[in-house]
Amino acid sequence: MKSLAVGLASGLGNCVMMLPAVKALKSLGHRITLYVQTDFPTTGLWRRCVYADEVLESPALLNGHRLLCGNWIPPSWRHMPRVTQYRLPQIHASEWRSNLRAAQAMGWKGELDVSDWCRNLDRTPRWDVGIAPGCKGGTWLRKRYPGMATVAEHFVSTGQRVAIFGRDDDGVAGIPGQRVASPRIELLPDYLAACRVVIGTESGVTHLASSLGVPTVMIYTATSEQKSEPVCKPNRMIHMAIPCRPCVSTSHWNACRDWKCREIPPATVISQAEELLNG
Repeated sequence: MKSLAVGLASGLGNCVMMLPAVKALKSLGHRITLYVQTDFPTTGLWRRCVYADEVLESPALLNGHRLLCGNWIPPSWRHMPRVTQYRLPQIHASEWRSNLRAAQAMGWKGELDVSDWCRNLDRTPRWDVGIAPGCKGGTWLRKRYPGMATVAEHFVSTGQRVAIFGRDDDGVAGIPGQRVASPRIELLPDYLAACRVVIGTESGVTHLASSLGVPTVMIYTATSEQKSEPVCKPNRMIHMAIPCRPCVSTSHWNACRDWKCREIPPATVISQAEELLNG
């Protein structure tokens, strides 16, 4: 058995995108250490990962192991010895599939399902629809979908149990439903897995729901549905068919003032969610 260190860095969604590679490496017989450095504390969450033998927050404990990491890494990691980064070639390629190259380079072949990654996951049903409007505060305002309140109101009015996930700066105000605030990040999977369907922006919470095998409707505004493909099925990916998107990694991101990519009809989102609910 060979020991490997895998880096989980940047946002929650970027960490989720590493799960297929981590599971594949574990399936090849490697001992896996996760090294976590994210934009808010998530170490407790990743200690629930059944593919990991240990989870670390300090590079001093890596003991010189080779560190495998995906497209997004902190600048400090680029100066660490023995770092291998699997960079995404373009915004029209899948991030998690690109990360999977770490395992493919070591002999992994085939497909895999990561919905079993979370240890002791409670899947007891509590809500029909989960709503995740998150956008990392003002930095990702363009990710916020202005029709989310209308979508939630439809399901509330039809008698569905609706849960709202997010912090105050995630745009949750005015969205009808039961506000769900997990006291600790490591408990969030249990709340998401209690939903029959999760509707959300292309954000860490929605990607986390998908990784658990929860049916998801992912709403893409300025970001790429190909780059940020959910890691599990079933899912529905919704976006506007306009020539300027995705602009997230281009000069158009700062130049745009119209944000037409957010003008997705709520009826489109509702119909896709209802298909998953009734499927």
